[in-house]
Amino acid sequence: MQVRLTRKAHADLDSIWNYIAIEQGREQSAAHVLRGIKDQLKKLGDFPRMGRHCSPVFGEGVRRFTALRSFVVYYRVLHDADLVEVLHIFHGAQDAESSSSDLDERSDE
Repeated sequence: MQVRLTRKAHADLDSIWNYIAIEQGREQSAAHVLRGIKDQLKKLGDFPRMGRHCSPVFGEGVRRFTALRSFVVYYRVLHDADLVEVLHIFHGAQDAESSSSDLDERSDE
């Protein structure tokens, strides 16, 4: 299956980079973290059921898995399109439920 990130997921990666590289002043660490997350996302194409189903509050068919022990990836499998759509990537300390409405919106990418 192909893996596609929504605009919100791309924005999440940008936010992760900015926080680590700019706010913490650790560009090399930011590059390492983003590379690790992207490597994990590639695995979704081969193993789309590797995540667990989420609570219904996150939307129909939304699954989640943890990447690099700290980042939670929310996604859905669109079997008819042979596609894994990555909806959001949160740090584990973030309150994902408060952003759950973002997860139920389809991207127009």
